[in-house]
Amino acid sequence: DSNIQREELLYSEKAYAYKMKLDALNRQGRRVDLTSDQVGQKSEGKTSRETLAGNSNESPTQIQRYIRLTFLIKPMLDYVDEKRIAFGAGVELSYLEPVGQEQLYEVMQRLCVFPNLVQARKLKELGREGKLDENGMEIILSDNKPAAAAVKLQRKKLNEYFPA
Repeated sequence: DSNIQREELLYSEKAYAYKMKLDALNRQGRRVDLTSDQVGQKSEGKTSRETLAGNSNESPTQIQRYIRLTFLIKPMLDYVDEKRIAFGAGVELSYLEPVGQEQLYEVMQRLCVFPNLVQARKLKELGREGKLDENGMEIILSDNKPAAAAVKLQRKKLNEYFPA
């Protein structure tokens, strides 16, 4: 509990703290030594995630995203902690099987690139379809187009050069 109160908390620390709290909430009120069915939820229809969100500054969905990070392999989670991989991209990559994550890690090392959110979603989709291989990873990661720079011109300034 006190660990979550720190100001600078790594994504992985927060993820594992929320996961432990959620596991504890899911076990609460249930005897694990018996094999009987659980009768019902104790918190007036709230899910454990909603209960946990009520005790923190995060939404239930955001808590689920943090917990999803715990499915990343250690080197990928380290990249998220170091902010080399964005939080959202890390969540998307967590849906890849561990073997796929290992392959992706090797490709990232070889190409010296980190996936952005759009690329992570493409990788996740290919992984879901069972079509993700190292060649596909290289193609997706190589498609790293920088965002077009936005240019704003004031009409007053334009009128100096192009009178109406």
